[in-house]
Amino acid sequence: MPELRNNFDLFCELTSIRGLQRIKKAPTFFGRVIWSAFVIAMTLSLFITIGFLARDFLSYNTAWHARTIIGDKANFPAITVCAHNPFSLEANTIWKKNEILTPTGFNKRLSEITLEFIKHDKLEYASVMLLDSTENYYANLRPNESQTLSHQTDMFPHCMVTADGVRILAENCAVEADTGFTKRYFSHPRYFNCWTLETAANHSTRETVRLTLLIRLVPSVEIDEAKNNFIMDTFSRGEGVKLVVHESGTYPEIDKDGINVQPGRMNELSFQTIKWVRLQTPIAPCLEDPKPIFDMGSTYTYRLTQCLDSILQNISINSCGCLNSEWPRTVDSALVNTKIPYCSALPKDPKNPDSLKDMVERLTCAGDLLHRVKELKEEAIRQRNCISACSYYTYPVSASITSWKPMPEKLNYFTEKCQRVESLQNNPQQKEKFIRYLERTLNSSSADINSSTITSLSSKFAKNFENEGLYTYISLVRTSYDTTLQEERLIFDFYILISRVGGLCSIFVGLTAAFLVELIEFIYLVCRQYKKQDSNVKKKDMELGQTENNEINLQGMTKQNTLATESVNSKYECPEKEKLNNEG
Repeated sequence: MPELRNNFDLFCELTSIRGLQRIKKAPTFFGRVIWSAFVIAMTLSLFITIGFLARDFLSYNTAWHARTIIGDKANFPAITVCAHNPFSLEANTIWKKNEILTPTGFNKRLSEITLEFIKHDKLEYASVMLLDSTENYYANLRPNESQTLSHQTDMFPHCMVTADGVRILAENCAVEADTGFTKRYFSHPRYFNCWTLETAANHSTRETVRLTLLIRLVPSVEIDEAKNNFIMDTFSRGEGVKLVVHESGTYPEIDKDGINVQPGRMNELSFQTIKWVRLQTPIAPCLEDPKPIFDMGSTYTYRLTQCLDSILQNISINSCGCLNSEWPRTVDSALVNTKIPYCSALPKDPKNPDSLKDMVERLTCAGDLLHRVKELKEEAIRQRNCISACSYYTYPVSASITSWKPMPEKLNYFTEKCQRVESLQNNPQQKEKFIRYLERTLNSSSADINSSTITSLSSKFAKNFENEGLYTYISLVRTSYDTTLQEERLIFDFYILISRVGGLCSIFVGLTAAFLVELIEFIYLVCRQYKKQDSNVKKKDMELGQTENNEINLQGMTKQNTLATESVNSKYECPEKEKLNNEG
């Protein structure tokens, strides 16, 4: 206890902690009690507040910080285009041949199924009549059938890419040759065939500043079967196209992010490049190289939303035995509506009670699943089955729209010139032919040129441009090469934690970094004191041992002297005894 008291007194003398020196120097017992209570209360308060700070730090709350990267040439985004009228003119011919289920046949099947339900007093299923939409019609077709009925790549008469000040014209949108872009087919339940123009693999579109698309449309009035069917599309479908701008390689979210484009308009879409970089934390981890997303055999770059939808689709397949057309179809296209039907697929024989029972079970199961979507997604995130990617791009778009009425002869002349220049560049042997063309142009009057142009017009342009609603013009423009970097950072990082802990230590007990030096000095002095005490103890032990040895030696010498004296005395006594014996 005295040693502990001495150490405490020494610590109080050395430390700069507020109140400890007053405990030692207080002249009265009451003063020492007050200052002791103060030090204890402030120390407890310090530990409690540091605990709160540690809790906030370990929660890893984050915020987004934006900054602009000047001249960061990112790849050009992808654009996915879907026509509001999903059917091509060839669909009329196909339906007349009854090669594929017609919209009228689909509507009749709905009526037959509803009639069977009503006959069996199942009035709650009369709502089957309301399934008359293109989406449910799509769910009753095989993938190759829906692809045949819809628009092909000929819906793009012209595409033009502007890069490094050079315009590259791609007739029939054959962009794969020189532009770094490629076309990709995407099947959508509402719009059937959609087409994506995106950066091709192992190619770069960093220098591209503009992508121009001329799109030929088919008005809904020209689709015979659509006039009296698909009544549920009345308030959800118009004319023109629906498009979405997204990162190349990603799954196009037409329904969530798509914008509508009117026919007969020049639609200039200016986009801004935003790169999102997430922070890797224990609470909210992210994936550096995630696995791709699958949709009917095609692969797409991973996104959190598609991962969650894919999990829902797998649950639908395993629990309900059917596909939901709104989510990525995680099976091969050959299995769709052959081995695995869509949930809204109709039985081919409406009078078969087993088929009707299967349809009702599928629809009921799918409806129950839709009610649990929020719960299932939260569970997938909680179990970390789906984690956000660490970096991705988005492209906010602003649209500028005006009327567009090009003259057919002007468009034809534009096409002719571009074709001649491209032909010369690809085949230098066309030089003489190109010279003759230029000489003929120079020697001709303006009227002759116009007359020649009109004569050479293809009947396609002349006929189609009589109706401005048959075409629309889309220009996707990069406003600048700058990239806005949205970087996720900790609101409460380690440096802020150290700063706040230091502030609290200073406020409550006046603790500073000098306390470390004081602590080292205290430990040194205590160790030195203990070492000195040990040295003194050892010295005393040695002195005591030496004293004991001296005493032992002294006792030994005394004993030896006694024995020697006794030996001498015995020598003198022995002759006298012998003499007495002889006399006796």
